[in-house]
Amino acid sequence: MLSPNPKLLLYIAFLSSISLSSLHALVTRVSDAVTQNRFASGFPSAPVDNVSGTFLLNDYDLSGIGWDTSDKRKGFVMISPIHFLAATHFAPNSSNSITFQNQSGNLVNIGVASVQAMNNDSGSASDLTLGTLNRAITTGDELNFFAVANLATESLYVGREIFVYGRTPKVGKGTIASFQDFGSDPVTAGSGLNPSRTYQFAYSTLGGSNDDAYFEVGDSGSPSFTFIDGQLAVTGIHSALASATGTFINYDTFVPDYVDELNTAMDSSGFQVTSVPEPSVYSIVLVFTVLGGAVYRRRN
Repeated sequence: MLSPNPKLLLYIAFLSSISLSSLHALVTRVSDAVTQNRFASGFPSAPVDNVSGTFLLNDYDLSGIGWDTSDKRKGFVMISPIHFLAATHFAPNSSNSITFQNQSGNLVNIGVASVQAMNNDSGSASDLTLGTLNRAITTGDELNFFAVANLATESLYVGREIFVYGRTPKVGKGTIASFQDFGSDPVTAGSGLNPSRTYQFAYSTLGGSNDDAYFEVGDSGSPSFTFIDGQLAVTGIHSALASATGTFINYDTFVPDYVDELNTAMDSSGFQVTSVPEPSVYSIVLVFTVLGGAVYRRRN
């Protein structure tokens, strides 16, 4: 488990607040444009798709991930035809618009109507914000939206591989290690970040996969995904980075923890979060998991 240690942490930083003069984008162990970059060239004004079969998300429709037209660092993921997610500390305002590259390779700009921070368990604002476009996407826009992961318990996420999307845009990988109420312990309470339910994944400087990633400034608000039932499902929204000796600890706000709040906020627009798997499906999986555990205990 990767619980923050006050003796090891050197800093906790918002991913939007440090000088950008020497900082770039999502950092991977080995930078490989063919494997990791969403676009081969031209971002943001005339992006050309990276069509390499080795691109990490080559087989998936990423048209529902857009960027702030006036600040290309800010990335947003659509979770309904009109709603997107953002980090509260790096959210757009109603004067902004979001640019998407659609399924035909054309750019589509849609204005932002409103943003609303989702509350944490104590009733105060978390670092997860729900945004609403000033119109719903249509079939003619050729844009998609993403489901949200909906496994039965947090423990089922631990050890899951995630695909980490960052600005430029670039994709790396991580593995969920543990969960925490960020902002509610002595180390993270002083960060200034709104208290939020988060999961962590670590990057070790000692070695690992070429695609292992850690956040850089400007990555706040971009999404992480995992594969469930053959599709990409949103697990988190990037919030913060902590540095310890030899390790970077990445914090994503855990989106599934906020589904009820998201649905309440989305209801007036006539939309709800699409969950993967469907609740009836994971309840069946859970029954088999429990039964399997019972058999295992009998064998031991």
